Amino acid sequence: MSRVTPEKRRDDCGASLIEVLVSVMILSLAVSGLSGAGILAGTQLRVSRSDMRVYKAAQSQMELLTSMDYDSLTNGSAEVDGYPVVWTVEGSGPKKLTMVIEREGIHREAVADTFVTYLASWGS
Repeated sequence: MSRVTPEKRRDDCGASLIEVLVSVMILSLAVSGLSGAGILAGTQLRVSRSDMRVYKAAQSQMELLTSMDYDSLTNGSAEVDGYPVVWTVEGSGPKKLTMVIEREGIHREAVADTFVTYLASWGS
């Protein structure tokens, strides 16, 4: 039978305290990076939901305006789904329809999105 020396016993011991601390530090860095990515993903999701609501309101108002009688289309304003919308009509043939919808931006600042389309009368 072979005799176990103190040097051999030291080599067979488990992980040292320093190895455990280094492993915990590496693991904590990885977890903190993932949590930052999760926070960013949540913010982006909130912003994209807000943008979709604004663009849906803008699209419905633009469809309403473009479906109106060509000669009766004039400047105006409305509130659509809680967003203030202002539109202007310029020209006589074709008409330039400019619509501005106001909303709150990602940093709670006022943002105005502008949509432009041109309309022509087919009957004239």
